[in-house]
Amino acid sequence: MHNYDFDPNDRALIEAALKDPDPDNPVSKVIAVRLDALRDVLEQTTSQQKTLPAEITFAKPATVLDEIVFAMFRDVLATIPNAPAVRILEYGRQ
Repeated sequence: MHNYDFDPNDRALIEAALKDPDPDNPVSKVIAVRLDALRDVLEQTTSQQKTLPAEITFAKPATVLDEIVFAMFRDVLATIPNAPAVRILEYGRQ
């Protein structure tokens, strides 16, 4: 589990951070790091498989922060031709 200086289940705080133009907003920084990590995993997987995966599957988000980051990642991928679909499960890891 991550230790944040904010509540990762505070939707209002996270949504306000997304609208905040301050690049030093700590919530925005965490979101950027998590999006970068997802991008890096996709790049690594694509490199190893020599092709984009057909689908990316996430376990049910554990926090509102996870939910928002996964949705942002999905929305960006949806704008890219031939990008994999993103599926977010309704249950956690088995």
